[in-house]
Amino acid sequence: MRYRLRSFRRSLTGWAILPLVIAATTGCDGVRTAAPAPDNAHTLVIGQSNGEPFTELADGDDVQAFTLGQGTVHLFVSFHVTGFNPDAEVSITVSAERVEDGRVVIENRTQPETLTEIGPSLYERIDRLVRFDAFPSEIVEQDIVFTLTVTDVNAPTTTVSVTRQLHVLQPPSS
Repeated sequence: MRYRLRSFRRSLTGWAILPLVIAATTGCDGVRTAAPAPDNAHTLVIGQSNGEPFTELADGDDVQAFTLGQGTVHLFVSFHVTGFNPDAEVSITVSAERVEDGRVVIENRTQPETLTEIGPSLYERIDRLVRFDAFPSEIVEQDIVFTLTVTDVNAPTTTVSVTRQLHVLQPPSS
């Protein structure tokens, strides 16, 4: 009997503090609000420019393919990144695979990159050329899963990555 009474009291205590927990994690209207991101949060937004203002890419968006006279297919990728030190040496890694069968169409390709500061702790890279490791017929009018990762070379744990499913459009005729 004594055990049941203690157990009952504990369960009442738990139920009594539940409203306090709910109040602490939600706004006044009962809707859960996200905590603001810290000033040093690392974010990465992938987009495209192609000579126009930067536009963020969402899942399912079209991307224009280009052939640059060599017969291979390329994309121009742009991105915004925050939270890195102004003098950070970064490496960019890109990869992609076809949705249809998982075939890799851009191998993990890593290279050093120079970022342009466009605001306090906000950097961008516009129209970075990315070459596909596939013939045009294997990639044009296909859906791909594209991943871009930015890593601080001097602090490898400082990394941010974004993945988007994109549709590759036919290159314009020359």
